[in-house]
Amino acid sequence: MSDLYLANMYLEQGDRENAARELERILSVDMDNIHAWRLLAHVLTSPDEIRECWDNVLRLNPRDPEAIAALKAMETQSVTFITEGTPPPFPEEDMQVLERGDMPVFEEETSPSLEYRIATEATRPVPPKKGD
Repeated sequence: MSDLYLANMYLEQGDRENAARELERILSVDMDNIHAWRLLAHVLTSPDEIRECWDNVLRLNPRDPEAIAALKAMETQSVTFITEGTPPPFPEEDMQVLERGDMPVFEEETSPSLEYRIATEATRPVPPKKGD
């Protein structure tokens, strides 16, 4: 069983403390583990610490749609972070990677992702109509 899988199991059981401890141990060995940063963002409750996790995800993959959306939401809304209840699910494709023990290599995309284009389009000012 991989360490990330164990951390995710703790999170699914609602044990944020052990999940955070396991993820911090992983990151102390490998600061470039994007899966650990992403999962840690779901474990933590402090907005500043969560922002740091997403910043690290973007450092490793500048086009990560989940990190872009999360940071955009944190910047544009007064977000209330829920510290109880069911945590967001860990993405199924990441679980498959964890179970196989594979770590993907992120390649530079030639154009922005659809999620990024939608997120940035929503914040772009609308030009005034001619004749106004």
